[in-house]
Order: sequence, then structure tokens, then C-alpha cells
Amino acid sequence: MFDMGFLELALIAGIGLVVLGPERLPEAARTVGRYVGQMRRFVGNFQRQIEQEVRLEELNRKIMEETEDQSFTNNDGSTTPPRRQPVENDPGFYAEYPERKPKPEASESPTETPASAENNDNPATEKPPEDRP
Repeated sequence: MFDMGFLELALIAGIGLVVLGPERLPEAARTVGRYVGQMRRFVGNFQRQIEQEVRLEELNRKIMEETEDQSFTNNDGSTTPPRRQPVENDPGFYAEYPERKPKPEASESPTETPASAENNDNPATEKPPEDRP
């Protein structure tokens, strides 16, 4: 983690001896050592967890690619059809999987003309009142 040689450790020990004194230096060294150990364990666990997630994602992707065109039997005896990939303008696909239907994009051009917007009773489009006394 930190590359420290003997000279750096001796300098830190000397400064600690002067600042803390000989009575409190061993206790402070144990406390610092404990915190450094906890930090190393935390970082090690975090690295292992990230590596495990990456391996699981790769394995999941590989399984999904290998089983793309297969159908499977469920525990109740029914079978699931093979996964279908969306085809542009395929109403059958989106009827089976409505959650995958692409969202319509918002139009950039206004739908109302400025003259019709003034007559609209929508408070969000009303102009703020002019200077009030």
C-alpha cells in the first residue's frame, strides 16, 4: 500500500516519540496498526467483491449467448419459448414484451402556434403579470 523504508519509519517513530512521549507511543502505534489493518481488509474485500461481480457478469453473458435459441421446461411442465430479439416494426414482439417497446421521442418543434398559445387557459403558459404597484 505505502512503500516505506526503514528511514521513513524511524523518522515517524522519532516524531511520534517527541509528540506523544514514551508512555503513549506504544498505544498510538497499536491503534494506527489496527486502523491500517482494517483498511487493508476493507480494500481487499472490496476488490474481491468487484472481481466476483465481473466474473459473474461474464459467465451470465456467456450463458445467455449459448442458450439464445433454446427453449426450456419449467418446474410445472410448461415450456418457455426461445428468446426473440426485437425486429424493427415487429408488432408481435412488442405485444409479447411491452416493457421493451421503445419510448416515443419528444418532438423538438412546438405543436402550437404563438397565437393559439396566448388563448390557452393553461396557467403554466401564462405570462407573469407586469409590474405591480
